[in-house]
Amino acid sequence: MERAERSEDGRIGSRSVEDIAETVAAADGIDAGDSAEIAATLRGVAVDGVLTGESVDSAMAHLSKVVSTPATRVELSRMEFDSAREDATEVADVPSVAARLDGFAARVGAIESDVETLDADLRDLVDRAEETAVPADPSESEGVELYRIAAEGRRIHAEATRLQGEADELTTEIESFGRWIARPSVRHDELRTDAEELTAAVEALEDDAASLADAVDAADAADAEDATDADDADHGDGDADVADTSARTWFDCTLRRRVLELQAADLRAAAADVTTVDERLGAEPEDPAHEAVRDLTADLEDRLAVTADRLDALARQSWRDRYDRKSEAIDEDLATVEPPVEWGGVLTALEKARAS
Repeated sequence: MERAERSEDGRIGSRSVEDIAETVAAADGIDAGDSAEIAATLRGVAVDGVLTGESVDSAMAHLSKVVSTPATRVELSRMEFDSAREDATEVADVPSVAARLDGFAARVGAIESDVETLDADLRDLVDRAEETAVPADPSESEGVELYRIAAEGRRIHAEATRLQGEADELTTEIESFGRWIARPSVRHDELRTDAEELTAAVEALEDDAASLADAVDAADAADAEDATDADDADHGDGDADVADTSARTWFDCTLRRRVLELQAADLRAAAADVTTVDERLGAEPEDPAHEAVRDLTADLEDRLAVTADRLDALARQSWRDRYDRKSEAIDEDLATVEPPVEWGGVLTALEKARAS
């Protein structure tokens, strides 16, 4: 790579990085923001604001180290997964265990694939940088190419950081699963935690349904008053706002009730799986939770059924007309979902229903 001489104030020959950025910003076919953004990107391959052949070489060397980090981290994820899978051999066919192992395998494979792609992108960029001259007075086309190298380096750096974080998070989850397999207390504590969270969510739904009932009663009482009252006329817009709020609250409650029913079924299945794992591994937990969780789940399902009836009774025809399509859509999305539940897809369907 041709080396450019440094000068003061971040200059390449007689031109500053800021000058080159202005040239790039004015070039045809470049959609890179304003010159300040372009200059910031160019500094990624500069040293102390000075862009030279040596600074570009140094940036590529540093980038190579950055990209090597997620590769190392996903190797650790793979090792941890292989160890956990071996530990789970005797219970690998238990539904919740099989689902976790399958999920971990898919995620490890996806990160490995992304790391391979990123490494190939890095090699292409290094080759491209080595073939690119850094003259003392870059032309427009040379400045554009240097900017594109810097921009690609920034993208690769950001992607490497993302993959490193994903690999670290995955390793932590696999380690947690390994403890779940090895220690019955961890399995039963997890059941208790999930049961407590589900109980709190059901209670919150019941509270919101009760508040909705109060709002509907108040609206009914207002409707019974003299419609010709002047105050009623003055507050017509406010009444419409209240009705709209009640409609949205009712729909949100119906969505949550549907998801909580699925969550209860998932917890009941998880309790059964914990029982199976304990039996297969010959574990005798000091404080077993599976029976209490099964009883609690049955109670929560009864309460959810009562809440469903209450929401059905509260519904206005206008609310049904407004939200029927959305309700049918999420029912269709969740119709085939069974324990062990893949919650990412469920939450996506829930967000879609709320946003549409």
